[in-house]
Amino acid sequence: MAFGLSEQAVEQALIQAFSTAGPNASEGAVTQQFWRLMKVLSPESALRKKLAQLEDVKPVYGTLIGIDKEAGTDRGNGTGPGRGIIYVKSMSTHPRWNPQGQEYSRSDLLSNGAARDLMQSAKNLIGHRVLATVLVIVTDGGKVRELALLEDLGADKDYDPNNPAYQPDYDYLFRQLPADKKQDTFSRLASHGAR
Repeated sequence: MAFGLSEQAVEQALIQAFSTAGPNASEGAVTQQFWRLMKVLSPESALRKKLAQLEDVKPVYGTLIGIDKEAGTDRGNGTGPGRGIIYVKSMSTHPRWNPQGQEYSRSDLLSNGAARDLMQSAKNLIGHRVLATVLVIVTDGGKVRELALLEDLGADKDYDPNNPAYQPDYDYLFRQLPADKKQDTFSRLASHGAR
């Protein structure tokens, strides 16, 4: 067993490495793909650690109406690259979870390349219908919602950035933040009118 994986899992990773590298790939290219897979499959990988904390996966359908950046949140002192935030005008409302018909989700830390890429693609999807895949992760501080995937479902023909229904309600969303996140986030959201 390698990386705490069964022999069968290692064989599957090897087959996937051949498949990913392509039919004419050199042994070196296959080897590189194999080690990339093994790194991700390792119990110590960020992905495996996140999967261990995963409680649920929730789809959020709606129109992407804004993106933002939370002030540095990765070092506990307000510094660092922070997290991206998306605001979605949801296709449904819930009296407890999104009575305003809007939801927000935070990305992983922007020091993570996948999170940076996700937020970069989100910039191009404002005004589009989207399916956001949101992870519910259990941490020492409670449950957090983290954006994992954003799929484009096409432009929303009714989207009008001047229509208040398509503007993020920063006041409401700010009140929904956990107490320990309000201070870091306040300075960023204050420029949008949150109190």
